Amino acid sequence: MERGRVFPWLVVSVFFAVFAFQSIAFGDIHPEIVFARELYDLGYEALAEDHLIRTRRRDFMPEDVRIEAVRWLASLYRTKGIRAAEDRDTERKRRYYGRAIREYSRFLDEAGDQVDSVERHVLRHEMGELAYDMAIDSAENMRATVGEDERAEYREDALRWFGVAREALQEAQNFFLELRGLLEQTVETDEDRDFFHRIQRKDGAASMALGNAVFEHARLTEGEAEQQGAFEEAISIFRAVADRYPIRAFRY
Repeated sequence: MERGRVFPWLVVSVFFAVFAFQSIAFGDIHPEIVFARELYDLGYEALAEDHLIRTRRRDFMPEDVRIEAVRWLASLYRTKGIRAAEDRDTERKRRYYGRAIREYSRFLDEAGDQVDSVERHVLRHEMGELAYDMAIDSAENMRATVGEDERAEYREDALRWFGVAREALQEAQNFFLELRGLLEQTVETDEDRDFFHRIQRKDGAASMALGNAVFEHARLTEGEAEQQGAFEEAISIFRAVADRYPIRAFRY
């Protein structure tokens, strides 16, 4: 083994013994997941990522632990993508957003009853927002490109990501809107009210995100009648949001 590869895994071996013990403080979270989180918090991001990937691939691990590793991997990639966006490193942002979307999709496909319906749709919303960002990047690149072949490639990529975004955001919006309506009829305690307000905010945010995705997608729609119909769909979403919420509830 190369000398340069010895130290990181020596660190891992020592830390695992410590964090497996400390994981008691994290309740029901499995030590493998606690370990990866602690590595990340200490600045060992690459080791945390590698550990989550290894955990996900280990067939001898309990299924719920492997699935939980997928969720934390998606969160790690999303965080790294957001950080890259703040640094205006578009290439690195897209790389990590793409990985995050892949892991979100994997988790939502495999989690089953391991995740409750509210959390499932929170994750769908997050996934849709990332896909929307990817679509916007491609649409902007298309408009800034002169070559027809390149423009066609960027447009195809934008349409693909808009499709992913709209599907995820539509599912999230449908769920939170329906749940909001049910909760509105049953609020009794302060705890009920807090939960209702949380779902109310999720509904508003998912609805606005969906409206934005539909509107931007419409700008790439070919055919005058088809494009007009797409714009009207976006407007109807925004009107519904305006009917449910005061404009001051949202920050743009």
